Amino acid sequence: ASTHDHSVFSFYQENRPCRGFEEVLDRYRQIVPHLNLSGPTSFAPLIYAAMSVVESSNCQYHVLVIIADGQVTTSTSGGRLSPQ
Repeated sequence: ASTHDHSVFSFYQENRPCRGFEEVLDRYRQIVPHLNLSGPTSFAPLIYAAMSVVESSNCQYHVLVIIADGQVTTSTSGGRLSPQ
């Protein structure tokens, strides 16, 4: 699986959310051997997908966990989401 900076995939085929951090780590360990991770990495698609989940759930509380395969650099643009 690969995002190519434009999409996000779920840890489950039926797109159900993980329940708790332990399940996130367990699924990550199961999935990561099948991934081809490469950069550059853009978190924008992931953040937009997370925002959509929150908006569609009537703004219930959610936690977004981002697991990166390499160095993460900080980039800001006046407190706004970058265009990508």
